[in-house]
Amino acid sequence: MSTIRTIRQLAVAAALISAYVGQAQVTVATNNASSGDYVGCDNTSPFPLEIRQNDNEPIEFFTDNAFRMRLNEGLPSQIINGFSSLDLSGNLGVGNFTGPVYSRAASRFHSESNSSTDDGFRPMIGQGFLATRGETLCYTGLLGAVNSGTIWSQVTGSAGTPGSFRFIYTGGNGGTTEQAETTAGLELARFEPSS
Repeated sequence: MSTIRTIRQLAVAAALISAYVGQAQVTVATNNASSGDYVGCDNTSPFPLEIRQNDNEPIEFFTDNAFRMRLNEGLPSQIINGFSSLDLSGNLGVGNFTGPVYSRAASRFHSESNSSTDDGFRPMIGQGFLATRGETLCYTGLLGAVNSGTIWSQVTGSAGTPGSFRFIYTGGNGGTTEQAETTAGLELARFEPSS
């Protein structure tokens, strides 16, 4: 079979596939994206777009050469804050995850920014939203298999004033003297554990 015939057959096959399943584009020759380049399917595709990693490895996302998001691979039997047998499989993390504490998402959705401790973590955290930064942790979601609720902690609170849980209403654009419209907003309630 001639090389020209093989190339023609591949071109025809690619055209047929493109016409059937929609458009998929990737710039590969120079790795320089141009206007209109994308990875995905156009509006003629009758199938959902799949992003796959068939090996047990995470899927990671970067912009400006900086790590932004990670979808955990299968991660059973993990340890956080001394609690073992945690299953972190399939958790999605947004943030840098470069600190010594959280290198992987610790709940179904975890927003992380340079955590310095995991002391507030408890094994009932799982199906919900976890936010960590420095020594502060806040989680809202299911607590184990039965209950739902919120967990918050600030480790420096053990040596001083604990972190509070505040309910704040904001209105306007933060440019007037009305309480709800100040940049601080109107605090309606505050829970603060005794130090």
